Amino acid sequence: MSAPIGLIDFQITPPAPGWYGVVCLAGGARTLRKAVYWTGREWKQHPVFPWFRSAFGFETADAAQAWLDALPD
Repeated sequence: MSAPIGLIDFQITPPAPGWYGVVCLAGGARTLRKAVYWTGREWKQHPVFPWFRSAFGFETADAAQAWLDALPD
């Protein structure tokens, strides 16, 4: 399931290691946008109640975070 702003369902494992932007439920009605590094092992340990991740990886955490910051509210 893809969203129109370049997000993919979090449950679809990323194709390659890298930094990904993740949008998740942080509690109540709040959402959290976080840059997460994936190598193949850690992915299931990151944010609680994830919804979506970026469709592609980034080279740095800052690049992933900048992408997240540019998403509409």
